[in-house]
Amino acid sequence: MDNNRPRGIVLAEVAGKALFSTKLGQVAPRPVPDPPEPMIARAPNMKLDIAYQIDRFVQQLRDEFPAQCKEIFVGYYTIHDYFDAYDIHRLGEKYLTSALDRIATHNSTAVQNFVLEWVPRNPPKMRKICYGTTLQELFSEREIKARGELFLTLAVISILKRQQ
Repeated sequence: MDNNRPRGIVLAEVAGKALFSTKLGQVAPRPVPDPPEPMIARAPNMKLDIAYQIDRFVQQLRDEFPAQCKEIFVGYYTIHDYFDAYDIHRLGEKYLTSALDRIATHNSTAVQNFVLEWVPRNPPKMRKICYGTTLQELFSEREIKARGELFLTLAVISILKRQQ
């Protein structure tokens, strides 16, 4: 299946490592068995049920891998960063992509909401962004720890794009 999604930036520590399938690297990635096991069927007439299944799956991922789920943003991951060939075959690429997209959209929306709240409250720091600065100069250690460096880096990128 062709992947028509835009290419994005992938974190080196995550790239292609199938983190969820391998339980954060504790087990080896699994190939598709030969002969392959049957794929889990998801009929088109079950669209409402599929959305519910994706929601449940996303919540399971967030419960089991909270830190990793916070690092998934639109354009900053591939399916292979989180799932191995076995899970992609068994659960379906569309299903897994939908789950990752749901997490990424939620996180990316949180970045935009943060920017909308942060910018009007921080005019002096806005000037620093224009002239180049570090995350440590813009945000407190507590904020960096709570939100994460990637989240705040994406927030700064978003602010810069708005100023152009």
